[in-house]
Amino acid sequence: MVIDVNKLARQGKESEEVCFDFPVKEELIISPEMKIESGEFKGEILLQDKVYVQGIITLKVSGACSRCLEDAIQLVEIDVEEVFSQRPQEDEYRYKSGLVDLTDMINDKILSNQPSVLLCDINCKGLCPKCGCNLNKETCNCEK
Repeated sequence: MVIDVNKLARQGKESEEVCFDFPVKEELIISPEMKIESGEFKGEILLQDKVYVQGIITLKVSGACSRCLEDAIQLVEIDVEEVFSQRPQEDEYRYKSGLVDLTDMINDKILSNQPSVLLCDINCKGLCPKCGCNLNKETCNCEK
């Protein structure tokens, strides 16, 4: 997603709310057991001496539950507070010709904030280590 900050400045705007969906490239997904079905960015672009981007990335992650192996879907929210500059300092992203491309920033956030485990429910009981039954659905007679 590319934002034309020169256009915003010409319109006399100091900020702009943005919301867009985006596809997530397979090569960004760390775990082969997980799939990121969709991504959304909702936030605000602030024009000052630099360009400030604030908002939330929401990812819909699916795969097998790490405890019970049933299908699971989890929404992951990633807070975003980043700075874009034409002459970036450390921890800032570069923008050129008045165009702020959020792609690299979003990809960096996805890479560093993916869940290490996926759960069908926070209280998932998982599988019995002895007989393998799903403890969410049935009680086994194994000794604990």
